[in-house]
Amino acid sequence: MGLATPSLPGAPESLEELLTATDDLFKWVNPDLPEDLHFLRVDGSTVLGSVAQEEEAWLELDEVELQLLHDAALNHALRPG
Repeated sequence: MGLATPSLPGAPESLEELLTATDDLFKWVNPDLPEDLHFLRVDGSTVLGSVAQEEEAWLELDEVELQLLHDAALNHALRPG
């Protein structure tokens, strides 16, 4: 179970396709899926980057984004069940 459904600009069907294509970031490889999924900010800077065949992924977060991720992870970890 993920931390949260991402909030992304764009067509809702695009987000639905991303969320249902695979549950493994490293399965984003040709020919079935485009390779190396990235999420970018409006200014073009990277939020999440990946190189599927190398099984590498990274986040480039500012302090506010990092705190939000930390809080979400902590809240998730503290939930019963």
